[in-house]
Amino acid sequence: AEYAPNLRGSGVHGALVALEPKFGAELLATLLSIPPSKSLLRRHLNLHFSGLVGRDIMTEKRNIQSDPNFAPLTPSAKHKYKHGQFTLKRKKSKSEFDGEDCLVCPFSPVVGNKIKSHHQP
Repeated sequence: AEYAPNLRGSGVHGALVALEPKFGAELLATLLSIPPSKSLLRRHLNLHFSGLVGRDIMTEKRNIQSDPNFAPLTPSAKHKYKHGQFTLKRKKSKSEFDGEDCLVCPFSPVVGNKIKSHHQP
């Protein structure tokens, strides 16, 4: 409870802990502001971090960390997002929908089990 408030506003969440291969127990200890002199507490955190993320994810993290070109994350690291991959798709017109009866909110009002067309003669 003494170190937990240090995570508030840090941007650390479960997906980052589990899915970021560079995120480990040492970085978590640093983000929690646990001093390096508290080695027993850091060792305890390391043990429970492995249990938290699971054996398979921890094995994957260790394999990535054993790479000679591995650069660990730091608390001040920032991710640069590359723009240009996102495109907006045009909206489909009413005539492009295949099955109007499969829509949750169909374009034409439903009367009984039949779709009533707005364009009745």
